[in-house]
Amino acid sequence: MQNRLTVTIAGQKFSLVADEPEAYMKEIAALADQKIAEAKKLVGNTTFSTGVLATLNMADEAVKLRHQCEEYKNQAQEQQEALAKSKSELGLMQDELDTMRRARPDEDPAVLLAEIKRLEKELDTAHNLHDSVCAESDAEMARLNGQIDQLTRDRDQAKARLSDMDALQMRIQALTRETQELREELTQAQAEKAAAVHEQENSLQSEIEQLNAALDALHVKESTQSAEAQDQIDALNKQIESLNEEIEILRGARTDTEPLYAEIRNLQNALDAKEKQVSENIQLKEEIEGLKHKLVENDPEPLRNEIRNLQNALDTKEKQVGENSRLKAQIEELDERLKRNDPAPLYAQIRQLQAALDERRSQADENARLRDEMQRLRDSYHDVRPTVEFEQLNKELTDVKAELSKAKIQLAGREIGEIGELRRELTRLRQLEKDYNNMEDPEPLHAEIDRLQEEVKRAHLETLEAEKKAAPQHDAGDLAEIERLKQELENAHKAAEQPAPAAESVNEQPDERDAQMQTLQAELKKVKAELNRQIQINQSQAPRGKKKKGGK
Repeated sequence: MQNRLTVTIAGQKFSLVADEPEAYMKEIAALADQKIAEAKKLVGNTTFSTGVLATLNMADEAVKLRHQCEEYKNQAQEQQEALAKSKSELGLMQDELDTMRRARPDEDPAVLLAEIKRLEKELDTAHNLHDSVCAESDAEMARLNGQIDQLTRDRDQAKARLSDMDALQMRIQALTRETQELREELTQAQAEKAAAVHEQENSLQSEIEQLNAALDALHVKESTQSAEAQDQIDALNKQIESLNEEIEILRGARTDTEPLYAEIRNLQNALDAKEKQVSENIQLKEEIEGLKHKLVENDPEPLRNEIRNLQNALDTKEKQVGENSRLKAQIEELDERLKRNDPAPLYAQIRQLQAALDERRSQADENARLRDEMQRLRDSYHDVRPTVEFEQLNKELTDVKAELSKAKIQLAGREIGEIGELRRELTRLRQLEKDYNNMEDPEPLHAEIDRLQEEVKRAHLETLEAEKKAAPQHDAGDLAEIERLKQELENAHKAAEQPAPAAESVNEQPDERDAQMQTLQAELKKVKAELNRQIQINQSQAPRGKKKKGGK
């Protein structure tokens, strides 16, 4: 029946199953614990290095004991040969004794018996010595064989751990390549985002230039229309003067045309009102010119509705000028009828002109309302402070720039958080590297981890500098937050580069290290997935921002 015993070796619990008694198992467990403790004093608190050194020491002792056992075997064989030789000599001596007895029958038997007993005692002593030496040799050989088997198992475990280290180094190289690819994708996304912002700004500038060109064309058109209206007014004045002269002639000939004269005076008043409206149109043109100069320096969007209202008012004025032309034709026709001295059709025409004048009066009221509205706009425009006025005129452009800056800051914050996560994972890798710093060739792993940390630092600093250049509209709070995150990252790198404490109560077992490596790989996959998701969000947001800006 095999014995089962739980022992403590190097601070860890182990279950032993063997055919030997419990006392023997406790003895070998105590010896293994002692050897590991002696190895720790030499190489520090590193589980793998301690196990290798303890295995080497025990292998050294086993080889020495094996050599000593061989010597014991040789000595036992020599003693057996000596015993056989003694037996042979004893046989010869017995033969000689028998010969002597036969030759000397008168010899004292007591003396011969004492000699025989002495020889038998020596023979028993030789047999006992042989048995003792053989038993000790067998026990020592069994113990040494057990130690050799244990050392063989330790050697196989050490080889397996070295194989795990090779796999770990390959995983680190794969993670390094993934980190480099993610950094390149992030840089490309930032470049595409900056290009989209630049294109949106160019589109807005093009819209402003087109609006300025439209205002210039409107100014030219207004000037032309004002000149034509003035010419028409001058022509109407001349016609009115001619009509007045003819009316004076008719007044001397007939006295029943007094109502007609009253209508003519009303027409004169209507023409005076038209002249006043033309003057108001000229004033309105000057106000539009002033607004145009202000729009050159500011965003035209807030005043676009007012400009459309003014354009509608000018269109109304153009219609009124057309009505004036029609009125001119009617006056000419009236003049012809007066010449023919036909008052009946003239009265009908005068009534039509009266209706047209009533319509013009309503239009004059509308013009007065427009004039009051323009005065209100002018007063409100001059009453606001320059800073408030600029903010109102540029509200849409400022909002768009603020949204872009906010998006850049959020992207920078996410990049800083993701780089910090990568830095923490690389710090864990460095801690694992410290656990294996005494393997056969640790220098490639050290150099790889140092290179990864330098790349993360450089990528982080480049990201911060790019954000500072691409987002000059950041306020002081955002810049202070970025500088604080940068300082925290540098402090964390300095803390990660400091040597680990020498004293550690519990050593990591291979299963624990494997679990840590699996956790590290899972967390790095999460970081990669988060970076890919952020890149997709940035790529999807860039076209939407451009479309929104172009729609305005």
